[in-house]
Amino acid sequence: MIIKGKKNKKDVAIVKKNKIENKEPNKVDETMYLIYMTSQDITARNINDYFIKKGFEEVQLWDELNILQLELKNQNTVEFEPMQPFKDAKDIEFLEQSNVKTIYALTIEESDFKDMQEMFKGLLLELGGFYATDTDDFNPVYSVDNL
Repeated sequence: MIIKGKKNKKDVAIVKKNKIENKEPNKVDETMYLIYMTSQDITARNINDYFIKKGFEEVQLWDELNILQLELKNQNTVEFEPMQPFKDAKDIEFLEQSNVKTIYALTIEESDFKDMQEMFKGLLLELGGFYATDTDDFNPVYSVDNL
């Protein structure tokens, strides 16, 4: 109840409580840690060339480190960093069965991955391979067929 331009403390408390309760929680974007694996012998330069051809302008390539970073329009980044071959026997068996020669760690925000699925699918079509989740069994695995 407002009287002569002054607010009743009880009414202010109710309004504040309603604003807090109706406020949507901040949505936190989850970072995805994927592994790009291919049977091709490729470098970050090959991945760079694909994204340049597709119109990416904000691309940073460090040839000497074999690292690629893409800056998206929303200012988030996507990183491709080379990984050393795995040492665990099960991991080595998986790599051999999949004929993997090149491995990159791929870091991306989950919402960006959804937005870039067609680009990532195109990378697989151009350079081969698949994306695996950074888990003990590499699942889920994303290929051309399920991206």
